[in-house]
Amino acid sequence: MLKMAKVQLDGRVAFLKDGILFKFLSANDAQQAQEAFCKEEKYLKYTIDASTLKITIPEAVLSKLVAEAVDGNIDILRSRFASLSEIHISRQGFSQIVVELPDVKDPGQAKAMIGKSAVLEFIRISVTRFPFLTY
Repeated sequence: MLKMAKVQLDGRVAFLKDGILFKFLSANDAQQAQEAFCKEEKYLKYTIDASTLKITIPEAVLSKLVAEAVDGNIDILRSRFASLSEIHISRQGFSQIVVELPDVKDPGQAKAMIGKSAVLEFIRISVTRFPFLTY
């Protein structure tokens, strides 16, 4: 986006608790960057101070994004452990997930089970066996 706006950073980007701070070569570059960002991300808050642009995520938007991310992760965990009936997965507080694994006492083993990567397999299907499929 910054490349399309034809603006140049002075090389410094700082990640803040509530946003990102960009340092540009000029105040004009900061203004052009703000205009480019505003076209794409209208819900963010933009503050310019000389050649510095601060982009802040409003608390309500951040809360919604975190809630959606936590819910998505809970759904993934539930599908990953769907074959195990005694596992309990729930939200704790605003941004934490609790996974209760019965009969697992070792935290390292629990982390390994939860963090295991999912596997996606592609299998070629014969069209003669399933003529309604086309690809």
